[in-house]
Amino acid sequence: MIKAVFACSVVLMLRVLSTSPSCVTYDRTTLTTVQVDSEEWQLRAGSATLDRLRTALDASQALEVAQHFSEHCWLGAPGADRSLENWGPTPQAFVASFHEDCQPYHPDRLQVYHDATSWSVGEPSDNGKHGGMKIFDDEADARLGLAWLAKASQECFIGRRDAAGKPVPQAQRSGHVLFYCKK
Repeated sequence: MIKAVFACSVVLMLRVLSTSPSCVTYDRTTLTTVQVDSEEWQLRAGSATLDRLRTALDASQALEVAQHFSEHCWLGAPGADRSLENWGPTPQAFVASFHEDCQPYHPDRLQVYHDATSWSVGEPSDNGKHGGMKIFDDEADARLGLAWLAKASQECFIGRRDAAGKPVPQAQRSGHVLFYCKK
């Protein structure tokens, strides 16, 4: 079955300084992966680095996802503390050749929440609390993030598990996990 895919990714850190997305349009034929050192691979379009990955396997899977798109956007700045990464410009149909690590969500139930220090997008839970899927520093970013996330129904990860399928410890994967969303 072919699924429509809207790819996005999130890097959760501390602070977003920009409320408008910045986008790079790229030529899919220029996509490559480059080993930077023993602990980092980069997904590149020409000379532009689109994402950082931990292993050659993660990089090859990220390359496969990126080949279905032609635009890479950030809400917030790349490397900022809390930023949402979006692959587009529109949903694409493809079936990944690798086993995807995905979690479903209900786009029609997503809401913007606010607490003392941040804004988040998530679904309400049965216990009355919300599940904060994505965290933002301001309402404008959270509302744009909601619009992006509402176009999909699954959040998928590359780099969260090792080749044997075991979870990679958070400290080892920091900044090296690609998140994308699909229908």
